Amino acid sequence: MVAIDPKAPEGSIFRRTTIEVFDEAGPFDAIVASRSLHHVDDLDGVLDKLAGLLRGLLILNEFAWDRYERITPEWEDEHAGLHGYAEMRPALDAWFDERYFEWRSYPVEGEEVPGLGFRYVGVPR
Repeated sequence: MVAIDPKAPEGSIFRRTTIEVFDEAGPFDAIVASRSLHHVDDLDGVLDKLAGLLRGLLILNEFAWDRYERITPEWEDEHAGLHGYAEMRPALDAWFDERYFEWRSYPVEGEEVPGLGFRYVGVPR
């Protein structure tokens, strides 16, 4: 098991890096990404890299900020540059075959908002 995060703690399984820079060889049986895919710069490049590292399941817990019903100009400014569901879903479909999908609640300003989070499980094409 390898855990990557730019702010990872010390420890043998942790790597202080991003997926873009991560350079350890796969293949991995599974990759779990929690609330991180919407932050990457090059979505297709990262999905290509994940597909190449993987021989099993990609498991995502993600945030579909663009589905929030109360989007204000401030909300859009705060989330500018982040990938929304409308961008992530077609990219996922290009690189992976879906095995499971469900909408989930996601916390926004102290409340759980239904349908802003999603869990996606796929395998490389």
